[in-house]
Amino acid sequence: MLARVSTSPEIAPPNQKVHTMPNIDEIQTQVRDIQAKALDYVTTVQQPVVEYVTKAAAYVADTLPAERPEALVRGIDAAAFQAGFAKKVIDSQAVFAKKVIDAAVKPFTPAKKRTVKAA
Repeated sequence: MLARVSTSPEIAPPNQKVHTMPNIDEIQTQVRDIQAKALDYVTTVQQPVVEYVTKAAAYVADTLPAERPEALVRGIDAAAFQAGFAKKVIDSQAVFAKKVIDAAVKPFTPAKKRTVKAA
């Protein structure tokens, strides 16, 4: 058993493909492609959703009396508040992600040279 682990792996037969690990550029390309597709999907479905909500809201507005119930107005205010909260969460996560990236990259970044001004 130890001999198996300590010896180099056997060469694959000519008809068998040898699996190699992708390099970082290939991984980043794949991630960017997947992210682009995901973002495209999200943005593609947004317009039909907005159109549907617009039609639904117009229908509801037409069926309600002119004097809007206080609960409806407060519900709209609550939805707007939640949207603002969601934006704050996303913004804080963006700041956090940048800090994590900066911390991970810092040991690998060359130190900046300081220039000394003549007196």
